[in-house]
Amino acid sequence: MRRFGLRVAAFALALVPWGLPPQVAAQDVGFVEIRQLPSAALGPAQVFVDGALWPEPLDNLTNLLLELAPGRHALRIIRDVSRPFVLEVMVVGGEVVIVDALLPPATTRARLIHLLPADAPYSIVGLRLGGTTPATLDVPVGEHVFVVDGKRFCFGLVPDSAAYIRIRSGVIDELRGVTECAALPPPPAPYESPGVPGFTPMTVRPTLTNIEEVQRVLMREYPAVLRDAGIGGAPVLWLYIGTDGAVERTQVQETSGFDALDQAAANVASVMRFTPARNGDETVAVWVQIPIRFAVLN
Repeated sequence: MRRFGLRVAAFALALVPWGLPPQVAAQDVGFVEIRQLPSAALGPAQVFVDGALWPEPLDNLTNLLLELAPGRHALRIIRDVSRPFVLEVMVVGGEVVIVDALLPPATTRARLIHLLPADAPYSIVGLRLGGTTPATLDVPVGEHVFVVDGKRFCFGLVPDSAAYIRIRSGVIDELRGVTECAALPPPPAPYESPGVPGFTPMTVRPTLTNIEEVQRVLMREYPAVLRDAGIGGAPVLWLYIGTDGAVERTQVQETSGFDALDQAAANVASVMRFTPARNGDETVAVWVQIPIRFAVLN
């Protein structure tokens, strides 16, 4: 019987054997079947399980079947034009939990007509909206931060309103159907490039926290052609781990000799979650080097 092994730094992970008979596999996995409601043509939805994006979307034509380890799991389903659906499910080995994901249309959107200086660049923070003025847009209700000619303005939009905004010389000149926010939110922290991989000073190293999830992703990402041929490898990756413990960037330090394995290792690394590294009393982002081993064990 073939089994897969993964070695991540000092971790040795015992994996559930691949291709177990149903009577054995039923003890180790459970299933969650997700149905999107309403079932009209609403567009695909993204599914997150315990904070990680599931590789298959939830579409309008078929239900989505998740194979998960027994225990509690947090589901979050997001569709661009709907309110998010959030649920915690209890998975039992060998059983199927059916979830009706209620994804009603989002709240009424406001028609925004903002007449600004000709050809002024604009964007709306957090929305995929931007271009040059003037513009007519359908924008979700609520408060939004506009960036116009590099200056930031905050406005509140109400349902079924035709909002009119005019800005002159960098100041608000006229508003209709829109309110100014009580306080302008602070700008986002500037992005710090991780730079070139290398040693980062630290007194406490990051520790992997989601071993079971990494096991599942490893089995899923192992290229079938190489796995069936008994071919493995252990690419060594540089991981840039942010101050929140998430992997923000990967880079192959030592190739396995197979591009498919190197890419699979990067996919596995992208779902890893760590405790943040520390340097003294300060939480720091660090580069670490980790081998990820793919092997068929006889």
